[in-house]
Amino acid sequence: MKQKYSVKGMTCSACESHVYNSVCKLPGVSNVEVNLLTNSMNVEFDEHQTNDTLIIKAVKDGGYRASLFEEGLIDSDELVGLKKRLVYCFIALGLLMYVSMSAMFNYPIPSFIKDNSYTNIIFQVIFLIPILILKKEYFINGFKNLIHFDPTMDSLIALGAGAAIVYSIYSVVLTLTGTMMEMHLVHNVYFESAGMIITLISFGKYLEARSKKKTTDAISKLLELAPDVACRINDGKEEIVKISQLMINDKVLVKANETIPVDGKIIQGFSSVDESMITGESLPIEKGVDSLVIGGTNNLQGSFIYQVTKTVEDSTLAKIIELVEEASSSKAPMTRAIDKVVK
Repeated sequence: MKQKYSVKGMTCSACESHVYNSVCKLPGVSNVEVNLLTNSMNVEFDEHQTNDTLIIKAVKDGGYRASLFEEGLIDSDELVGLKKRLVYCFIALGLLMYVSMSAMFNYPIPSFIKDNSYTNIIFQVIFLIPILILKKEYFINGFKNLIHFDPTMDSLIALGAGAAIVYSIYSVVLTLTGTMMEMHLVHNVYFESAGMIITLISFGKYLEARSKKKTTDAISKLLELAPDVACRINDGKEEIVKISQLMINDKVLVKANETIPVDGKIIQGFSSVDESMITGESLPIEKGVDSLVIGGTNNLQGSFIYQVTKTVEDSTLAKIIELVEEASSSKAPMTRAIDKVVK
């Protein structure tokens, strides 16, 4: 059995690899293809040994969200939310850097912050906390994957920022116990480093998400070529149905300036069709009885009735989209070997 799923939360190739490894471990799974660009995953499995629930649970246990495939390649709300959280992180980081660097640079700042090490550190912690809350998934997913001996980029971020925070707390403890002088305390805490690591990595991931959105525009435009509904002729009467309801041998009416729903053969009428979006042919193609038409192309003038020869799942447009998705998700054996070395 082959099933397609939507996977949310992936931001890099390491995430893609982690989802792949999580699902591959399940019994009965013979093949897994994870596509970072389309946030999707194709899985071939033996339904007697595993099922959708177990596959979705394996993805969720790895720190990502999964569900049965949903149409739509880009979650614009998720990108907007990512940008909003990034702005808040930069604001908090700016305040954190302003306070932490006050001991090294002579710029205006209240004396009770600049001259008192403990007050200075308290404000650093206050400005660091929003960053940690906004980007808590780095620590949750990072340490979870590290415990499972399947580290990702989040694991590296969590270790780097976590080490800076733990060492800073250790320095505060040394000062409170009298082991280290208070005047050296502000130079031995690295809360600003933890905030900088998390914020700059988040900025990089935001840029990567924007780039991914632009990359998938071509596939999105292909999906938009086909109309949502079609005018089917049933016992001489016209009825509007979804293109997914069209069956082979159904008769469909296409009027001037409408988009052809699915592939078929004209049985009545004559027209000119713009097929440039599929074939690249710049000039309109004249179509008459027995001429083949392609779903997603535009009828320029006249109207005709045609007989459906392929369902929406088997149409030329669907095959093109499928090939593009497979090309972007497939990996050569050498690439998979490199992924293992990188880990």
